Amino acid sequence: MSLPRKKSRLITVDGVRYRWLVRETNAYPEAILYVELDTGPSNLLQLRYYAYPQHPAITPGSVESSIRDALHKGWDPGCSTYRIFDGETGMIAE
Repeated sequence: MSLPRKKSRLITVDGVRYRWLVRETNAYPEAILYVELDTGPSNLLQLRYYAYPQHPAITPGSVESSIRDALHKGWDPGCSTYRIFDGETGMIAE
């Protein structure tokens, strides 16, 4: 999956550029944050925010914190194999 350039935003964390996008779902009161490297093949980071919109706003600062937390939990954004890393659980789906 590649995030659309027109609807996503850029963020730089520790000198690495990422592209991120938040999508609200209609089925449940949740939002999903997607993050990937800005260029080249990459793993997709997926974070679910339940009880959205009561959950605090998803801001560039919270996205940066989420990226750092996912990296600490083992997310490898540069891996060329398509995987989804669940930032909440640290689980990887292939």
